[in-house]
Amino acid sequence: MRPQELTGTNAPAYAQAMAARNLQLLQAIETVLLGLEQDIKQLELMTSSVEDTLGRLQNATDGTPIDPAGAVGRSLEMAADTASRMFTRAKAQHANACQDFRLTSDDGIVDAYGGYLAAIEAFHDAVETLREWITTHDAVLEPGNGQVFDSVDALFASMGVTGT
Repeated sequence: MRPQELTGTNAPAYAQAMAARNLQLLQAIETVLLGLEQDIKQLELMTSSVEDTLGRLQNATDGTPIDPAGAVGRSLEMAADTASRMFTRAKAQHANACQDFRLTSDDGIVDAYGGYLAAIEAFHDAVETLREWITTHDAVLEPGNGQVFDSVDALFASMGVTGT
């Protein structure tokens, strides 16, 4: 029913339809806000856990490689990739919320997506920091071959890489 048809007996039906639509929108907003709030809390817990793990490793390393087979590094890389995909989807959802004419700043959806994006980014960064620290830690512990190179060309030649 269009607003121009609001005459006589149609007006109450239109008002009732608009009220029902608005109630559905408010319920959808509440559902999205609750979901984002829960997801943010979960991401914050996971970020804290990753940061705690890094702190414990930094304080407890005894010169033993942490991930000699690279399995932990691969798992952390997959976690970071998952966070990147989540961020991409959430960024699109945030943009959609920004453009949705039915939403107002009072609804909190745009801000909630902003918080969700920040939580995903913090988790991703914590995972990458842990992965890089473990990789560097283990690389430093690998025995060298004792060779010292005078130039980059000599290093590449020792690896079988020739210049162009």
